[in-house]
Amino acid sequence: MARYHDITFPKKGVPGQVVLTTDVFQDGDSAFQVTDASGQRKNGGVRLADLRKMPTIVGDVLSIVDPYVGDRHNILLTSWAEADPEKTFIRISFMFVPA
Repeated sequence: MARYHDITFPKKGVPGQVVLTTDVFQDGDSAFQVTDASGQRKNGGVRLADLRKMPTIVGDVLSIVDPYVGDRHNILLTSWAEADPEKTFIRISFMFVPA
């Protein structure tokens, strides 16, 4: 899932787009694990069950704020309705892509 916005990067005056992406993976998938400060490996995303409890969710629509321009983006969690919410993780990323 990706969403694009034409913007000018506020700190450098560079035109481009903000891209929102989601990566969905299962608990323990080594491709999505990160190492924390103590050296422990953990999942680099948020458990679907925890996303469903966030205060910015209405029904199956999660609303999050774009850190570049402050726009709200909606993510439909219905795509993962059949997934195990305790074992399914979602990594949400924003990237600035210069034009």
